[in-house]
Amino acid sequence: WQFVPGDKIQYTSMSQTPVQRALKLGSVRFNTAATFDSSLEIEDLSFEDAKSLAFEFHRRSMDTKDSLVDGH
Repeated sequence: WQFVPGDKIQYTSMSQTPVQRALKLGSVRFNTAATFDSSLEIEDLSFEDAKSLAFEFHRRSMDTKDSLVDGH
């Protein structure tokens, strides 16, 4: 398990591989400013869950600009 405090997340991105897209799955990556283990990725969530999670953290990070990448 990896733990990243929510207030340390600088930006969130979501992505889909071609296989994930076919299976209606997605991945969410949370990035921090740390130089070691600076990101955490959750793979193979349902696409809707991945999108909801990414948008919720994007909403919470009001101090970052354009923090949601690949904006599906």
